[in-house]
Amino acid sequence: MTYRFGPLERRGILGTLRAGQAATLAAGALLAVAVLDQAPTAAGALIATLLFVGTVALALAPLGSRSVQEWAPIVCSFAARLLGGQTRFRSPVPSRGIHAHALASRERTVLGRAAAEPPPSLAGVRILDADYHERSVGILSERSGRRLTAVLACRVVAFSLLDAEAQERRLARWGLVLSGAASTPIRRIQWVERTAPAQGDELARWLHAERDPAIPLRGTPMIESYLELIGATARVTQEHEILVAVQVDAHRVRDRGEHAVKSA
Repeated sequence: MTYRFGPLERRGILGTLRAGQAATLAAGALLAVAVLDQAPTAAGALIATLLFVGTVALALAPLGSRSVQEWAPIVCSFAARLLGGQTRFRSPVPSRGIHAHALASRERTVLGRAAAEPPPSLAGVRILDADYHERSVGILSERSGRRLTAVLACRVVAFSLLDAEAQERRLARWGLVLSGAASTPIRRIQWVERTAPAQGDELARWLHAERDPAIPLRGTPMIESYLELIGATARVTQEHEILVAVQVDAHRVRDRGEHAVKSA
């Protein structure tokens, strides 16, 4: 059984049109009108049509996972760094050292905390800690604290081994999670799957912990056969890890009062 998720919904100032796309289309329309005004002929109409069609393609035609209009600032930024020789970044914090303060009352030295200096692309991004059930969790803060993102590691179960009804129930629960987050300060929910070759250490540790103490760990045909099976399956099995990122818009939380900000 195969499940396909729909395309990612994008919200803009005009339906799904973002500000950059709307500006590109408006510029194309103005250029077409200017050409027709300067050359009100069949050739002018053809040129104006080609200009407008070209701007529509720049704004809407997909190239990879983005449109040409979305790729333009990325390409220009990379070209500017390439021309300026700024393709590499090295933080000056390690070579700057750390200030130490001696406390005479306690006869000990306290090391100062060096301020982080991330690359320009990560300007304004910080890692904060928040209290959650008497524990501290890390939160990624960006845009002056407006967007807060937390990442949760989830345990993976054998979804493909379940029957069709169990799969439908779990997908329905995921749909309830998404629909329940629609009218909340949650701005985005993203899940990332990471797959890596299995090492087989978990099965070996389980065998060492759960085996009968009367049976030696090596030398018996049963244990040797099990260890051989673990070694053979570790080369073909894979470990799956699911990371779920939840992003909250702090402005939506602040609109509900100070208590809502603390609870979020």
